[in-house]
This record gives sequence, C-alpha cells and structure tokens, in this order.
Amino acid sequence: MRLTLPLPPNIANARMHWRTRNRKRNDYEDRCTIVAGWSKDPPMNKARITVKLYTWSTMDTDNLMARLKWPVDWLVKAGYLVDDDPTHLEWVMPTQKIDRKNRRIVLTLEEVK
Repeated sequence: MRLTLPLPPNIANARMHWRTRNRKRNDYEDRCTIVAGWSKDPPMNKARITVKLYTWSTMDTDNLMARLKWPVDWLVKAGYLVDDDPTHLEWVMPTQKIDRKNRRIVLTLEEVK
C-alpha cells in the first residue's frame, strides 16, 4: 500500500509552546485524513515501512526520523497499523529527494507475515 501525505513541519529543533505544537499536530492530522482517509481494511499486525521524503533541502537523518513521528502516529490512529512499536513495525532507512514545489512524504507499507 502506498500513501502520499503532506510533509509535516520540521519540529526536531523547534522550541514552541505545547499548545502551539498540539494545534499544529491536530492540523497536520486533519490534512492527512483529508488526503488519505481512514483505512477501510483491518490494521496491519506487522508491517514494513519505506519512506521517501521530498523536502526543500537535504536534512540530517536524525531530523528526518523525527519528522516522521506525526505521520506514523497518524497511521496508527487512522487504522492502517496496529501499533508503531518495533514488534509491529519494521523500518527501512528513509530516503530524501529535493522537490521545492511539491513537498510531501511517500509511505509504502508492506504486510510482514
């Protein structure tokens, strides 16, 4: 299954009030729901996730991983995954590409038996 989601804000090194962060997160999750919707299938019990980020400029790998927190949490909330802990989700190292006009995240979920 392949999903294209909006790129979340880069909050890895940001300092903001908790209420502001919470509002931004809720706005982001609402946009994901509008773009991809809720899962119509039962959640995957164990999955492998491959992610490609299309960003404005090249980022450090640790900041890329931090930027994926909200999208992966949304996948659980929207019913695509049972949980995002290591027993239910295997990660393939995320990759990035520069695209200044259409910044986004492309997630590929494969069920692991």
